[in-house]
Amino acid sequence: MTVSNLKPILGTQLSDDLEGNNLEIVYGLKGNDELSPNEDLTANEPVILLGGEGDDEYSVGDNSFTVILETGNSNGDTIFAPEYEINGSNTYSLTIDNRHLYTADLDTGTYALILDWRNNNVIDKFELYDGTFTFQEATAFFDNLVASGDDNFLGNFTWNEVQTDPLLVANGANLDLSRLGLSSDTINAAIEKVKATEARFQSTVTSLTPDDELANPALTTDDNSYIFKNQTYYYDFYSIQKDLIQGLAPGDTVNIKFSSDAFEPMLFVLDSRGDVINSDRSGNFTFEVSSDEPFFISVESQSANATGSYDLSVEII
Repeated sequence: MTVSNLKPILGTQLSDDLEGNNLEIVYGLKGNDELSPNEDLTANEPVILLGGEGDDEYSVGDNSFTVILETGNSNGDTIFAPEYEINGSNTYSLTIDNRHLYTADLDTGTYALILDWRNNNVIDKFELYDGTFTFQEATAFFDNLVASGDDNFLGNFTWNEVQTDPLLVANGANLDLSRLGLSSDTINAAIEKVKATEARFQSTVTSLTPDDELANPALTTDDNSYIFKNQTYYYDFYSIQKDLIQGLAPGDTVNIKFSSDAFEPMLFVLDSRGDVINSDRSGNFTFEVSSDEPFFISVESQSANATGSYDLSVEII
């Protein structure tokens, strides 16, 4: 469910405020998400951000390396980079394979790679040090750089060249795909895998609050699955959006009940980084909320290939 050595961070189907750390790939999924790298990271610690459907805001700070892939079709996606100076004397841009935009502000140490940036409804607005630009204004500015032969536009590069170009290397602005566990031979396939993974998350992660009435939930062969010892196990994945649950805060207690006449169910509670907080087989599980981030519930069968209906309820106690 991820790519190379990048760790997936999941949002919900609602609006999230998510922060990525070194070598993390943040999937905002649906909703109007605010995505950013951790402010303590450096330009040597890349973060990949994917907003998905909705009006998403990508924050790009100084001394950071942010990769942005926007696959939604809204009209309100924004890159917010208040320290990035598009007209700066030490700001450089280049394209990769005539598809992707890579830009570096050497004065602030701001590095950003926008994948497939010219596709319709990728990024609709750029809020920069120089002002706010629409997509049309930003592309016109960039096209003018290219047409005028401006020294700040370095040309079109291949994935291999952007890693080894002497000027980029001398300024510490070269892309090192090996840090992502990738290479010039694997990067394009990795981008497509990330897009497919995001699409799967958006269609299989269900947002849930204790007030929801689940309509006959069931494990089916169309659900998420994993293979263990050559056997297939199916599971449903639910996100708990805590800011929509009135009064739920760190230290509160949540009770989850689950049962099935069709299979022996098992429950996992995970944090937004996919780490298991706890698990339960009894069908009546209570745990204490430990942070303000979303958490997730996974319901699966204890037996391989098992499917069928089940009951699930979540209650604050």
